[in-house]
Amino acid sequence: MARHEKAFRKLLCAIFSRSYDIENILELLIMKSYDNYYRCLPILSHSLAGPLYNSPGLVSTIAKTPCLALDAAYRLRHKQLFNDSFIQAMGPWKDPQFKQLKEPKLLEIAQAAHMKMCSELLKVHQGMLQIFADANNTFGDTGKDIIGLADKAFDENLTVIQPMYFRLCYEAAYKSSEGGKAVRKLLGPLLKSNLILNKTGKSGVGEFADFFLSYKVDTYPWDDSQIDW
Repeated sequence: MARHEKAFRKLLCAIFSRSYDIENILELLIMKSYDNYYRCLPILSHSLAGPLYNSPGLVSTIAKTPCLALDAAYRLRHKQLFNDSFIQAMGPWKDPQFKQLKEPKLLEIAQAAHMKMCSELLKVHQGMLQIFADANNTFGDTGKDIIGLADKAFDENLTVIQPMYFRLCYEAAYKSSEGGKAVRKLLGPLLKSNLILNKTGKSGVGEFADFFLSYKVDTYPWDDSQIDW
């Protein structure tokens, strides 16, 4: 009950344009749940500009429940929250969380993004094969170095974690400068982060060891011209 009371007080702050912060995604979900009675989603959405940037607890908990965060962002029609939640719901690569989505529109968008990433990965693997082959003897031992990095990216089942492996390849020091340039040019777009709220997240590192963060949200699944919903 105390948690709900705290969330309700913060909702009142949003309604009356007073500053507030949000502890975590759960608190935001509780605030959103009051909309059935108060019909205040647009007000809550517009008030989030400050809390999203001064509530580190909120941003850090998106990764724990990205599908819930994504659904909340969809209902709130909040682009920055939607962007980060969507990207994180697309991982981990071996078992993407987006499969848990219940909203058909969100699931459809996520499935399309996943297929596009599969296509991008195919191009990357083809590019890596060209570096391995080194038909013009341009890259020295770069191909061997790349292969040698695979055993540093195993999970507990001795399966290579692809984002981690590509991060190791990207950041490795190669004897051939041309080889290093070729690898970084190939992997750079794949490993970049399009997270907006989480400025420190990196594909293939830490909590994002099995995440690609380069997904891009080009369009949002709502009508921006609507001022009430």
